[in-house]
Amino acid sequence: MIAVSAAGMLALTGSGIASAADLPPDELRRVTDEYLFGISLNSFIGIRGQAPYSDQLDWSSDSCSWSPDQPIGYDFDPGCKRHDFGYRNYKLQNRFTESNRLAIDRNFRDDLYSICDGDWLCRGTADIYYSAVRQFGALSADTAEALRAADVEEQTRELIAVHEELEDADTEAEAERLLTAFESENDVRIRQEYPVGG
Repeated sequence: MIAVSAAGMLALTGSGIASAADLPPDELRRVTDEYLFGISLNSFIGIRGQAPYSDQLDWSSDSCSWSPDQPIGYDFDPGCKRHDFGYRNYKLQNRFTESNRLAIDRNFRDDLYSICDGDWLCRGTADIYYSAVRQFGALSADTAEALRAADVEEQTRELIAVHEELEDADTEAEAERLLTAFESENDVRIRQEYPVGG
Protein backbone atom coordinates (compact mmCIF):
# COMPACT_ATOMS: atom_id res chain seq x y z
CA MET A 1 0.00 0.00 0.00
CA ILE A 2 2.86 2.37 0.83
CA ALA A 3 4.51 1.60 -2.51
CA VAL A 4 1.28 2.35 -4.38
CA SER A 5 0.82 5.63 -2.49
CA ALA A 6 4.41 6.62 -3.15
CA ALA A 7 4.01 5.83 -6.84
CA GLY A 8 0.81 7.88 -6.92
CA MET A 9 2.49 10.84 -5.25
CA LEU A 10 5.42 10.60 -7.66
CA ALA A 11 3.04 10.76 -10.62
CA LEU A 12 0.99 13.58 -9.11
CA THR A 13 4.02 15.75 -8.52
CA GLY A 14 5.17 15.18 -12.07
CA SER A 15 8.65 14.23 -10.91
CA GLY A 16 8.65 10.82 -12.51
CA ILE A 17 6.69 8.09 -14.21
CA ALA A 18 4.49 6.04 -11.92
CA SER A 19 5.24 2.37 -11.42
CA ALA A 20 3.71 -0.21 -13.72
CA ALA A 21 1.58 -1.61 -10.86
CA ASP A 22 -2.14 -1.18 -11.42
CA LEU A 23 -3.96 1.15 -9.08
CA PRO A 24 -7.00 -0.21 -7.25
CA PRO A 25 -10.28 1.31 -8.57
CA ASP A 26 -10.75 3.82 -5.72
CA GLU A 27 -7.18 5.07 -6.05
CA LEU A 28 -7.49 5.27 -9.84
CA ARG A 29 -10.59 7.45 -9.49
CA ARG A 30 -8.79 9.65 -6.95
CA VAL A 31 -5.77 10.07 -9.23
CA THR A 32 -8.03 10.83 -12.21
CA ASP A 33 -9.87 13.49 -10.20
CA GLU A 34 -6.59 14.99 -9.01
CA TYR A 35 -5.26 15.27 -12.58
CA LEU A 36 -8.56 16.71 -13.78
CA PHE A 37 -9.59 19.05 -10.97
CA GLY A 38 -6.80 19.26 -8.39
CA ILE A 39 -3.80 20.58 -10.27
CA SER A 40 -3.11 23.52 -12.56
CA LEU A 41 -3.52 23.14 -16.30
CA ASN A 42 0.24 23.57 -16.78
CA SER A 43 0.93 20.80 -14.25
CA PHE A 44 -1.56 18.56 -16.02
CA ILE A 45 0.18 19.10 -19.37
CA GLY A 46 3.55 18.28 -17.77
CA ILE A 47 2.17 15.07 -16.27
CA ARG A 48 0.39 14.22 -19.53
CA GLY A 49 3.78 14.22 -21.26
CA GLN A 50 4.81 11.38 -18.94
CA ALA A 51 1.48 9.51 -19.33
CA PRO A 52 1.52 7.75 -15.93
CA TYR A 53 -0.70 4.69 -15.51
CA SER A 54 -1.09 4.52 -19.29
CA ASP A 55 -2.42 0.98 -18.99
CA GLN A 56 -5.32 2.34 -16.90
CA LEU A 57 -5.71 5.96 -18.04
CA ASP A 58 -6.52 7.16 -21.55
CA TRP A 59 -4.17 10.03 -22.37
CA SER A 60 -5.16 10.26 -26.04
CA SER A 61 -6.68 13.44 -27.40
CA ASP A 62 -7.83 14.97 -30.65
CA SER A 63 -7.38 18.34 -28.91
CA CYS A 64 -9.52 21.04 -30.52
CA SER A 65 -8.83 19.50 -33.98
CA TRP A 66 -11.40 20.69 -36.48
CA SER A 67 -11.75 23.99 -34.60
CA PRO A 68 -8.91 26.42 -34.05
CA ASP A 69 -6.49 25.44 -31.27
CA GLN A 70 -5.57 29.14 -31.17
CA PRO A 71 -8.85 30.87 -32.06
CA ILE A 72 -7.71 34.46 -31.52
CA GLY A 73 -4.06 33.92 -30.70
CA TYR A 74 -4.63 32.20 -27.35
CA ASP A 75 -3.63 28.52 -27.20
CA PHE A 76 -6.71 26.47 -26.18
CA ASP A 77 -4.96 23.16 -26.98
CA PRO A 78 -4.06 22.35 -23.33
CA GLY A 79 -7.66 22.91 -22.21
CA CYS A 80 -9.01 20.67 -24.97
CA LYS A 81 -6.52 17.95 -24.00
CA ARG A 82 -7.58 17.99 -20.34
CA HIS A 83 -11.25 18.00 -21.35
CA ASP A 84 -10.68 14.89 -23.49
CA PHE A 85 -8.86 13.29 -20.56
CA GLY A 86 -11.89 13.91 -18.36
CA TYR A 87 -14.48 12.57 -20.80
CA ARG A 88 -12.45 9.53 -21.83
CA ASN A 89 -11.47 8.42 -18.36
CA TYR A 90 -14.83 9.04 -16.76
CA LYS A 91 -16.34 6.87 -19.50
CA LEU A 92 -13.72 4.16 -18.87
CA GLN A 93 -14.45 4.30 -15.14
CA ASN A 94 -18.24 4.23 -15.66
CA ARG A 95 -18.60 7.65 -14.02
CA PHE A 96 -19.79 9.65 -17.03
CA THR A 97 -23.01 10.92 -15.48
CA GLU A 98 -24.63 14.21 -16.43
CA SER A 99 -23.51 15.86 -13.18
CA ASN A 100 -19.92 14.68 -13.71
CA ARG A 101 -20.03 15.84 -17.33
CA LEU A 102 -21.14 19.27 -16.13
CA ALA A 103 -18.19 19.39 -13.70
CA ILE A 104 -15.75 18.40 -16.47
CA ASP A 105 -17.25 21.00 -18.83
CA ARG A 106 -17.06 23.75 -16.21
CA ASN A 107 -13.44 22.82 -15.54
CA PHE A 108 -12.84 23.12 -19.31
CA ARG A 109 -14.32 26.63 -19.31
CA ASP A 110 -12.22 27.60 -16.29
CA ASP A 111 -9.09 26.20 -17.94
CA LEU A 112 -9.79 28.30 -21.04
CA TYR A 113 -10.44 31.37 -18.90
CA SER A 114 -7.05 30.87 -17.24
CA ILE A 115 -5.47 30.84 -20.70
CA CYS A 116 -7.30 34.07 -21.60
CA ASP A 117 -5.76 36.00 -18.70
CA GLY A 118 -8.73 38.41 -18.48
CA ASP A 119 -9.03 39.26 -22.19
CA TRP A 120 -12.76 39.80 -22.90
CA LEU A 121 -12.75 38.54 -26.49
CA CYS A 122 -10.80 35.44 -25.50
CA ARG A 123 -13.18 34.75 -22.61
CA GLY A 124 -16.13 35.19 -24.95
CA THR A 125 -14.54 32.62 -27.26
CA ALA A 126 -14.07 30.34 -24.25
CA ASP A 127 -17.80 30.73 -23.57
CA ILE A 128 -18.49 29.63 -27.16
CA TYR A 129 -16.29 26.54 -26.70
CA TYR A 130 -17.98 25.79 -23.36
CA SER A 131 -21.43 26.13 -24.89
CA ALA A 132 -20.41 23.69 -27.64
CA VAL A 133 -19.41 20.96 -25.20
CA ARG A 134 -22.57 21.54 -23.16
CA GLN A 135 -24.76 21.21 -26.25
CA PHE A 136 -22.95 18.42 -28.07
CA GLY A 137 -20.51 16.79 -25.62
CA ALA A 138 -22.83 14.04 -24.41
CA LEU A 139 -23.23 12.72 -27.96
CA SER A 140 -19.67 13.36 -29.16
CA ALA A 141 -16.65 11.09 -29.06
CA ASP A 142 -14.37 13.94 -27.99
CA THR A 143 -14.01 17.68 -27.53
CA ALA A 144 -13.10 18.27 -31.18
CA GLU A 145 -16.30 16.63 -32.43
CA ALA A 146 -18.47 18.75 -30.12
CA LEU A 147 -16.69 21.94 -31.23
CA ARG A 148 -17.17 21.04 -34.88
CA ALA A 149 -20.86 20.25 -34.36
CA ALA A 150 -21.39 23.72 -32.88
CA ASP A 151 -19.30 25.39 -35.62
CA VAL A 152 -17.28 27.34 -33.07
CA GLU A 153 -15.00 28.69 -35.78
CA GLU A 154 -17.90 30.57 -37.39
CA GLN A 155 -19.26 31.68 -34.01
CA THR A 156 -15.82 33.04 -33.09
CA ARG A 157 -15.70 35.05 -36.33
CA GLU A 158 -19.12 36.47 -35.50
CA LEU A 159 -18.01 37.35 -31.97
CA ILE A 160 -14.99 39.20 -33.36
CA ALA A 161 -17.34 41.28 -35.54
CA VAL A 162 -19.60 41.97 -32.53
CA HIS A 163 -16.51 42.92 -30.50
CA GLU A 164 -15.66 45.58 -33.08
CA GLU A 165 -19.22 46.94 -32.88
CA LEU A 166 -19.06 46.91 -29.08
CA GLU A 167 -15.96 49.08 -29.16
CA ASP A 168 -18.06 51.73 -30.91
CA ALA A 169 -21.09 51.33 -28.61
CA ASP A 170 -21.98 54.61 -26.88
CA THR A 171 -24.22 53.21 -24.18
CA GLU A 172 -24.59 50.12 -22.07
CA ALA A 173 -28.02 49.61 -23.61
CA GLU A 174 -26.52 49.48 -27.10
CA ALA A 175 -23.81 47.05 -25.95
CA GLU A 176 -26.43 44.89 -24.25
CA ARG A 177 -28.53 44.81 -27.42
CA LEU A 178 -25.54 43.66 -29.50
CA LEU A 179 -24.58 40.96 -27.01
CA THR A 180 -28.15 39.75 -26.56
CA ALA A 181 -28.57 39.42 -30.33
CA PHE A 182 -25.31 37.45 -30.61
CA GLU A 183 -26.21 35.17 -27.70
CA SER A 184 -29.68 34.51 -29.04
CA GLU A 185 -28.50 33.80 -32.57
CA ASN A 186 -25.73 31.45 -31.41
CA ASP A 187 -27.39 29.88 -28.35
CA VAL A 188 -24.44 30.88 -26.18
CA ARG A 189 -24.05 32.94 -23.01
CA ILE A 190 -21.17 35.40 -22.68
CA ARG A 191 -20.52 35.50 -18.94
CA GLN A 192 -18.26 38.53 -18.61
CA GLU A 193 -19.78 41.98 -18.96
CA TYR A 194 -18.40 43.99 -21.82
CA PRO A 195 -16.86 47.38 -20.91
CA VAL A 196 -18.64 49.99 -23.05
CA GLY A 197 -16.10 51.97 -25.05
CA GLY A 198 -18.00 55.19 -25.84
